Amino acid sequence: TSDNGAALPPFQINFFAADSNDTTGPEVVGTHPGDGDTGVSVGSPHVFISFDEGLSPSTVDTSSVKMKQGVDEVPIEVFYNAAFQEIEISVSTAFEPSTTYTVEILADGDADAVENVSGVTLQDTDGSSNDLYTFDFTTGAADSDAPEALFATGVQNRIFVTFSEPMRENTVTDLSNWTLESPIGSSVPLSALGGGSVFWDPFSNTAELEGF
Repeated sequence: TSDNGAALPPFQINFFAADSNDTTGPEVVGTHPGDGDTGVSVGSPHVFISFDEGLSPSTVDTSSVKMKQGVDEVPIEVFYNAAFQEIEISVSTAFEPSTTYTVEILADGDADAVENVSGVTLQDTDGSSNDLYTFDFTTGAADSDAPEALFATGVQNRIFVTFSEPMRENTVTDLSNWTLESPIGSSVPLSALGGGSVFWDPFSNTAELEGF
């Protein structure tokens, strides 16, 4: 059912299953940043890893996917985007400038390895043969440019505001940092209005305001 209450008409998809069991594990087909990249923006603390097939979401978490700065583990959030067959890593703060980060994904031979939907573990194809798929990248100089609001749009009782770069979530979701002008020239902080909230999507750099 859509937001306005309209029901979806009947929809059908036909497909054929393979005539044999899946015995081949998934492979990494691309990463962003790429392995060995330098000058990566400190203001974009997100990493994307693409695969050649779908993964089992229950095997994608902070036990099977890690980020390290030297030997120290970096606190991260890990998501699996099934539509893009992609693992998405988010760091809550900006990357450190001029610093090398290493991403590790548990692969063949590890009990906690990432698996495809058939339960076959990730192939270790980085050339290391250590039951880990790893890649690293190095950040550039410190960020000194102020962020910008790129555009905003309203959909029914929700407003979306997209920014030019990652923001600190606690400053975006703080209602006292947003004001409503009605009429124009008469400002009221959103914190003074009841029932409203702000959500932050770190992957699209978008704030969603609703309930006002």
